[in-house]
Amino acid sequence: MRLTLLAGAPAPASAPAALFDRLALVLGELGHTVTVVSARELPTVALLGGQTGAPELAAAIRAVTRADALVVAAHIHRAGYSGLVQSVLELLPRNALAGKPVLPVATGGVQGRVVALEYALRPLLAARGAGRLLEGTFVEETGVLTVDGRIREDAEAAVRGAAGRLTAELAAQANRSRDLSA
Repeated sequence: MRLTLLAGAPAPASAPAALFDRLALVLGELGHTVTVVSARELPTVALLGGQTGAPELAAAIRAVTRADALVVAAHIHRAGYSGLVQSVLELLPRNALAGKPVLPVATGGVQGRVVALEYALRPLLAARGAGRLLEGTFVEETGVLTVDGRIREDAEAAVRGAAGRLTAELAAQANRSRDLSA
């Protein structure tokens, strides 16, 4: 299956970036073709100006609309997710996510930030027509990496659980499609 991971890590060498990279790798290991769209690397002026004809933005929008599923990986700061992630999602056509499983994944400073996953990110995804919003995954930023820069066991388990839920949903969706066409 073709998946797009829309990543909103605050910096390339950060715990959220490491977690989102690990998630993309695990999804690839499960047999998915993963396209990573880093919101941070998109041209800011074009993104905030809604210039969907800009080559990088057009490619990002195509990656999302052509994917079989979307993973939205955001860093939550002060109970709000990345404005860059929101800007990308707002450029999508109204029902761009219709029929697609969508997996929200987030990192943040404290477990209480998980509220933003449910009450801020999920409604935005629903407004874009998300076909099936899966249970989100939240990992505290301090719980992502060990002192020597490796992914912690709990973070790895969270990544594998999220990847497994998405893979199971895609398999169930394929089975439902087969049943309908039979």
